[in-house]
Amino acid sequence: MFDQLRRGFGNNFYAHLSQQFRIENAKGIPEPVNDFAVRQHFMVTAANVTGRNLTPFFEEWGMQMDDATRSELAKFPDLKEKIWNNFDRKTDKLERNLPPLEVPCTLTSPVQGAIFGVGHMPKYRGKGAPGATITVEQGLRSGGWEEVGTATVDSSGDWSLLGAGLTAGEREARATQTNGGSGFARNTFTVMDKMPRYPVTLTSPAGGASFDVNHEPVYRGRGTPGTAVTIEQGPLTGAWYNVGTAYVNINGDWSLSGEKLTAGKREVRVTQQYGGDCFASNSFTVTERIEHPVTLTSPAEGAVIDPDHFPRYSGSATPGAIITVHQGEITGGWSYVGTITVDSSGEWSLIGQNLPAGEREARAIQESNGSSSHYNPFTVKHVVKVPITLTTPAAGASFDESHLPVYSGKGTPNATITVEQGLRTGNWFTVGATIVNPSGNWSLTGHQLAFGQREVRATQNYDSSDFVRRDFTVTREVAPVTLTSPEESAVFEENSLPLYAGRGTPGALVIIEDGPKGGSWNSVGTTWVDHSGDWSLTGHRLGVGEKVIRATQYIGGESSSDKVYFSVKDQGPLEFPTPPRNLRYEWTSATTCRLSWDSSTGDSNEDKMTYYITLRSSIWHPTKDTAYNFTGAILPSYTAHVYATQLSPEGVKRSEEITVVVKR
Repeated sequence: MFDQLRRGFGNNFYAHLSQQFRIENAKGIPEPVNDFAVRQHFMVTAANVTGRNLTPFFEEWGMQMDDATRSELAKFPDLKEKIWNNFDRKTDKLERNLPPLEVPCTLTSPVQGAIFGVGHMPKYRGKGAPGATITVEQGLRSGGWEEVGTATVDSSGDWSLLGAGLTAGEREARATQTNGGSGFARNTFTVMDKMPRYPVTLTSPAGGASFDVNHEPVYRGRGTPGTAVTIEQGPLTGAWYNVGTAYVNINGDWSLSGEKLTAGKREVRVTQQYGGDCFASNSFTVTERIEHPVTLTSPAEGAVIDPDHFPRYSGSATPGAIITVHQGEITGGWSYVGTITVDSSGEWSLIGQNLPAGEREARAIQESNGSSSHYNPFTVKHVVKVPITLTTPAAGASFDESHLPVYSGKGTPNATITVEQGLRTGNWFTVGATIVNPSGNWSLTGHQLAFGQREVRATQNYDSSDFVRRDFTVTREVAPVTLTSPEESAVFEENSLPLYAGRGTPGALVIIEDGPKGGSWNSVGTTWVDHSGDWSLTGHRLGVGEKVIRATQYIGGESSSDKVYFSVKDQGPLEFPTPPRNLRYEWTSATTCRLSWDSSTGDSNEDKMTYYITLRSSIWHPTKDTAYNFTGAILPSYTAHVYATQLSPEGVKRSEEITVVVKR
């Protein structure tokens, strides 16, 4: 049957059919819920693609057709040829030769809203019709295009072209397809004189995380947009193994899915290369397979469903295990529903056929090293159907990224509501499922969403015809950066270690710079604004003079800054306290190094002594103790420094530094 469609409508038939399925997916049209619905959908789509009434063709092949499908196919002209007799190339009849599929031109890099520095050589790439010519141009948004060059689309439909470095400004790239294709695509981007450098972070797996050998870890974190992040993992006592490379997106996020790992104590390391390597690492544990008993959460015990409802059997079990589902009347006799493999998160689900009215029971059996089963009774009876509604978020609603959206509405009591959301231009992501209560109400709390134009869809009882959708917007509340410490006109003693602190937009990068009043800027360091909107950074020792500190915040292509002026006075001649003694180190874990030393001797007011310790950076950490723990990516041959200070009536006294080289 499938080959006869190709013989009757040409070699481009399946390209057009697949394109139609992709369009439906992009529009968020739910997929058919069972085999019968899949066949109806296929017949209607084939008729739309060919522009012919294919009823006699499908009847010849014994395809069952409901009244709705028959009506849809009758809208098209009748077949002129008996394509169901096409078995021999010599006698085949061509009903209609569909033209080649038009492949549009796309521009995937630079992505819309990308930011990079003047030293970056952008790579322009995208997709198009194989063999077509792509002409790439770029220019300032204020006007004037400059040709970058041309590229030929390869056999896989991909093209790429490396451009030259660009001057700073708001710019736009345009790709035009000719000689075998048509259409063009364009994206805007920004070139900055001084590109902010985001330190790489590793948020998953979190430090101390634990999962079993069936779990497929996702490595993710943050970094400088556009840079490559190399991910490696290995046992704590062994060599590193390359996991792969991820690229930081325009929002500063990166992620990469890894493979299952063998049991043991492990460590992951990420490296970002941007004007010098930047590292982050976390240790985690992979355990042997843990057997979990199977659960059956749907249909819930005592649930009531309609005979027209296609029940969803779902629950949890051991990742990787096989679940066999049966259902039957409580008075006896089981009927096979199907089998499903438990996913890496320990969840499983399976949609069954609609059932006749009666008192019934569902059974889920886990087949693994620790076999187990779960039973739930439920009732199938006719109920009054209530069309699904979606009251929150309301159409056109708007809320910010910190908001936890609540999806709610009305439906048929005891029906299952599946909620999905996604960008209006992208794919759907499942939020979760919930049951309509006896009063006909349902609600489900979602998770925080990234800013953008979004859409939510709620489907009742997995029926593709019973769903509702709403558009909404997630906004980003960008708070300008502020400096709360030091205060304006503050006065410091020479060699003081200032604490710079303030507020900003959660998740934003803050770059700290200082310098003499009226002079040039010097970099102090970078930090992130925490989830509460606070940030802080310890500066380096200060010299005498009139000073200014500047904090600049970068997030989502926007920036803001704040400045504070202060002064540092000469502390005069001071006696130096005796330096600390016997600086040493100890590895207390794979990523924690403890530095300790003996206290200074021969000095009065020992209780007023403060020690300053640093490792691998210019940031000094004050402590009253004679020990300090460093945690993170600590590489061999880092040098630790420590010195003592003491407050006296004449000012702050500072000892000489002592050092030790930290090794594995």
